[in-house]
Amino acid sequence: MQDFLWNLYRWASQQSKEFQHLPRSNETMVSILADAHMLSQAESLLPSLNDNMALAVSSNLFSQVIQAYSEANNLEKSIALYDYARSKHLIPSVSCYQVILHLLMRNRKDELILRVYLDMLEVGFGSCTKGDVLDSVVMALIKKDKFLQALVILRQLKSVGLKLSKGSLSTIVEEFNKKKDIGDMMNFLEEWRSLPDMRLCNRILVSSCTNLGTDQAWLVFQRLEALGFAPDATTFGIFIFHSCREMKLKSAFIYLSECFSRHIKPGVCAYNAILSGVFREGLYRHAKYVFEDMVERKVTPNLSTYKILLAGYCWYRQFDGIEQVLRDMKTNGVNDLPSGSCAFSKALFFLGLDHLGVKIKRDNATGFPKAEFFDSVGNGLYLDTDSKKFEISLAQILDTALHPDVNSELVSASRQGNVASALLVKDEAFQWGYDISSDSCSEVFKALCVSPAYVIDAIDLMEEMPDIFDKLGAPKSEFSCPNIE
Repeated sequence: MQDFLWNLYRWASQQSKEFQHLPRSNETMVSILADAHMLSQAESLLPSLNDNMALAVSSNLFSQVIQAYSEANNLEKSIALYDYARSKHLIPSVSCYQVILHLLMRNRKDELILRVYLDMLEVGFGSCTKGDVLDSVVMALIKKDKFLQALVILRQLKSVGLKLSKGSLSTIVEEFNKKKDIGDMMNFLEEWRSLPDMRLCNRILVSSCTNLGTDQAWLVFQRLEALGFAPDATTFGIFIFHSCREMKLKSAFIYLSECFSRHIKPGVCAYNAILSGVFREGLYRHAKYVFEDMVERKVTPNLSTYKILLAGYCWYRQFDGIEQVLRDMKTNGVNDLPSGSCAFSKALFFLGLDHLGVKIKRDNATGFPKAEFFDSVGNGLYLDTDSKKFEISLAQILDTALHPDVNSELVSASRQGNVASALLVKDEAFQWGYDISSDSCSEVFKALCVSPAYVIDAIDLMEEMPDIFDKLGAPKSEFSCPNIE
């Protein structure tokens, strides 16, 4: 039918040079051709539209054709016709803007996204902005280092009653966080009465503790809580860890108490930080009570826990404590120890310090001038080693044991097919502000792509770490996911 009408339309035009279709006929024909996806024919009629035709009518016709080209994924034609329409001061329809923007988003044309969207704002269609479009616009502006312009646009949209999308909120907050501009970030959140997800809130608190100190960070926490933030074990682990880093052990215990008062079970990282802090402040006799509380509350010790305990007891020459830790390790199935060695040698092996060749020797001189400690029968003993070098090594262990090797953990879990564990490590790394390497990220991505059940997680990973995937060339490279179309 459409072919017949088109042929009839052309036949009528060819009957006489003086013949001209009525404006209404042109309008109807363009609309019919666009609906029939006869786009080149419809486009050919657009320049011949009567200049006296109402702008609204012309705009609508151009919009139909542009939208049809966009829906057909013809990016070149869509943009060319859009630019031509704008040069004639025509205003595309809201639906036309939305379709062409989604086409540009699928093709990752950031420059064009910004140009078309800013034009959409200029003609007064800002209130019709879709959440995913806003997310792309904000991300594109930040990539071009136009963060302030992104904020101006958001405030403009707020003035017309538009709510902030979760994606745009997270992007803006992360950028504030990168700039260490915690004050303006909190003002922004309070202005919008919005809150990012828990993971990002914890990341904010890590940044606040690192750059402002725990006292100021607690004020940030209170402002987040007023917006509806519900803290978890990671939140208090962050405050406990950074309090110990600041040598504020008393504050760490206060945060631990606050955690208990809210009926939140502390994580192992919180206890590890306190154990390290106890040893660093010379309160080694209290370490066993902290460990006992940890066990009583059914918080499972990890390898870092045992490293901290052994390093601390070695530092203060508490060999009874070393023997008890080794017994606990055996009970809990930690078998990474040599058989047949003395307790001290086993401890050094586990700590990776056996290469130092440290020996325990008995001081037989009168008055025990070399004795550093005494055994249960009163023998004066000392370590035959460079004590300063030994204690520096132990101090480094007390510090490094608090920082998990997230990249090794991610690679190990991913290669073993333990995807759930890898995702947990990834989330913890994000919240604590640890960097994930591109190699680790690719291993996690490949593990996620093995099962269709994790396709959404694979997509989320690509969105969370776009810079890494750009470097990897995903999804066209070997890291592409066969389950993502």
